Amino acid sequence: MTFRPLALQLALATCALIALNIGVARLARKSVPRQLLDRSERSKPATDLFLGNSTMAAGLDEMAFAAAQPGSRPLNLGLGATKPIEHYLIYRQQDRHRGGALYYGFLDTQLTDPPDSGWSFLFGNRAMGYYVETETAAEFYFPNDPTRQAAFRAVAQIPVLVERSAIWAKVELVRRSLGEIGLPKKESNLFGRVEDFSLLEADRGVFALHCARATEARAPLAPSVAALLAMARDRSAPVWVIEMPVTEQHRRRLYNTPAWAAYRAHIVELVSAAGGRYVQAADWIGDDGFADHLHLNAAGAAAFSARLAIDTRERR
Repeated sequence: MTFRPLALQLALATCALIALNIGVARLARKSVPRQLLDRSERSKPATDLFLGNSTMAAGLDEMAFAAAQPGSRPLNLGLGATKPIEHYLIYRQQDRHRGGALYYGFLDTQLTDPPDSGWSFLFGNRAMGYYVETETAAEFYFPNDPTRQAAFRAVAQIPVLVERSAIWAKVELVRRSLGEIGLPKKESNLFGRVEDFSLLEADRGVFALHCARATEARAPLAPSVAALLAMARDRSAPVWVIEMPVTEQHRRRLYNTPAWAAYRAHIVELVSAAGGRYVQAADWIGDDGFADHLHLNAAGAAAFSARLAIDTRERR
């Protein structure tokens, strides 16, 4: 007598889960990574490809670059809240733009940092590894760990887990809207609240120690960065690795130190050995060119892009 109600409950729960997964999958069809790859696929073959996180997404003005480098067709593939593994996955999809020069923007010690992976990290835009070259992503996120690779592949089959940020993002928007009732609206931009980015600033002492240890250990390029530069080299693409513009406060606290100078010299060697050329652009833009602690505003992006076009054209 109790089996039938239990079976009915299980059937209803199964149907609800299936419906939820279908709904989430439809909701995520226009996720930011998918839109980026779709735009790349629809674009004319590019002469110049730009990769990186939100600093590149906000910092590269395609029109300003093209105006300063006549005849070029730049394509900005910068994607916010991502790390080098995602950048490598994006670049692997660019057969259409195979001959384009690669401009890879980075911030702080991203070129040599080991990958951070796992459930709590592969969220939002970083979840693209679940549906863009899943096998390759699994190998880079969990090297030499078949068990975690298998778990990663299993999660990739369940939309409600892969795209959980699509739900939580809407919940967060509602929460923040309710939290601002009766209060002045907080300044925000394409990437989030302006005040949030100031919280990402590293501790000066910890950062200096991290740089010193990486330099002393002769830390190699992160595997995904090395693979990215190697693929560009195989495609006969010129490679520019760009130390992205940062605010005066960021330079003063973190970059104007012996530890960073030594680390920078180390990564310049690594980039050169990998066939790339290094662009030291951290101090190219003043604070009036920033929209927040990390991202350039429209004027800053135009100035940076024009200077980058001229600088790299003269060095070719």
